[in-house]
Amino acid sequence: MAKKCNHLPDDCWEVILNRLDHHSHLEASSLACKRFLLITNELRTHFAINATIFIRGGTLSKLFARFRHLKSVDLSGFRGHIDRLILEIAVSDLKLESLDVSNNNCLPLECLKLLGSKMKSLRVLKCSYLRVFRDIELVAIAESMPWLEELDISHPEMDLDRDGYPVYQRPLSPGDVGLTDEGIKVLSSKLGVLRKINISGNHFLTDKSLFALSSNCVFMKEIVILRCSLVTLHGIEFVM
Repeated sequence: MAKKCNHLPDDCWEVILNRLDHHSHLEASSLACKRFLLITNELRTHFAINATIFIRGGTLSKLFARFRHLKSVDLSGFRGHIDRLILEIAVSDLKLESLDVSNNNCLPLECLKLLGSKMKSLRVLKCSYLRVFRDIELVAIAESMPWLEELDISHPEMDLDRDGYPVYQRPLSPGDVGLTDEGIKVLSSKLGVLRKINISGNHFLTDKSLFALSSNCVFMKEIVILRCSLVTLHGIEFVM
């Protein structure tokens, strides 16, 4: 039986390995033999990058050369400055469809612009639980990635005092701290094919954001709005 298995063509093994329930199971299969390693390298479409992986390799270029068919990269487990990671992703030959940069401090504007100019295959961007996320970052995303179909900008982790101001300084406007209706208005005018957005936990957003999203994004199917204290039933009824 073992001898017969050795003569199975790679196409058959690809079908078998693709039936595994989770992409992490490919790691165990890749250790079986060099042939399986080569096959699983081609099958891998998702990769989560943490600090350990990045520090050991020093660069992501070798990783991207090994997994040439990646469609999704998760940076939410990385702790540190993600500028270099985003730059390497942007200049790689990958055709990513989904990128998760959640749980990081902030998004470097120039890196976002480069990513948008280089990776036009990107359809899903997750930016939840960022320490700093304001109108300026949102507008940069809107202007550099107008083809996005799904966007998660939920629960920015702002350090606010009792008066609603950041603990490090008093801003000139809410837009200096987080997202506002003006930022959402610009976003809705730029992202013509947006289908899904999560704006939960953005405390400065009002019904105006819902009006803009439902009026300008004609392909919109889902708007997630939890813990948005200034959004009323009137705004919710408008989009339903």
